[in-house]
Amino acid sequence: MNILGFLEGPLESLLVFLNDQGKLTIGWAIVVLTVIVRVILLPLFVSQYRSARNMQQVAPLMQAVKKKYANDKRKQQEEMMRIFQEHRVNPFGSCLPIVFQVPVFIALYYVLRDFAKDHPGITERSFMGIIPDVAEQFRDMGWGALVLATVYGLSQLLATEVSFATSPQTSELQRKIFRFIPIPIVAGLFLYPQVPVGLVLYWLTTNLWTGAQQVVLKRSLGPLKTIDPTEHGFQAHEVPDPSAKPKGFRAQIAEARADAAQQAKQKSAERPKDPAAKPKPTSKPKPGGSGKSGQKRRPPKKR
Repeated sequence: MNILGFLEGPLESLLVFLNDQGKLTIGWAIVVLTVIVRVILLPLFVSQYRSARNMQQVAPLMQAVKKKYANDKRKQQEEMMRIFQEHRVNPFGSCLPIVFQVPVFIALYYVLRDFAKDHPGITERSFMGIIPDVAEQFRDMGWGALVLATVYGLSQLLATEVSFATSPQTSELQRKIFRFIPIPIVAGLFLYPQVPVGLVLYWLTTNLWTGAQQVVLKRSLGPLKTIDPTEHGFQAHEVPDPSAKPKGFRAQIAEARADAAQQAKQKSAERPKDPAAKPKPTSKPKPGGSGKSGQKRRPPKKR
């Protein structure tokens, strides 16, 4: 039993309706379906973008808190929570759109997998003459699969680069990881045998929508203005240098180990000593021998 069956029915009915009443091919019906889904989820994406933007604005303030309370993790967490509440930052806001998109993606996979068998009367399943049948398996397209995979990979990379342009404070490590993601996805399209072409078309349209959405949101909200930590009670020496190059992964690990060793040393130094504790007496060897019992060794008997 498929737990996403409650979504398969509405998605399948919408595709059939757009083909029957809207006179669209199933390929174009998938594009319209993508737009409808993204419009429904638009409030979540706007909230996600604003939360990420607020996070970028308070980034200098967060860095100042980390530097000031580097040896007091509890105080550091308290200050972080206070910053999140005052500036309406939700660290988990970026997860909500993905949570709602994944079920639609999986349900559409099941719909397209058996679409030709469930609807043999619908023969117009092409898209712009490029895709002959959206219900066809991706690997069965031949050279067309290679072209479509290349276009999909470029769309994924485009959406990623636009996201970087709207989030200039993304670390170099994160940029490398996200730029690498399209490679295993494209490889998986050829390795996994049951990928309907319409599913690739759905995600390609999603990537193009995402890129355009990021540009529109950035222009509507205006330029990013970061918060100056010195205006919130921090001294100039407590504020990290914004022009400093971000530390690498190994440098961060080394710094974390050094901080942990320093904290352990401070705790051991601050631990109160018991004045009533007596030093342990040192054991002295008993006179008259070097053995464990302190007895002299007897000379061996003569035979």
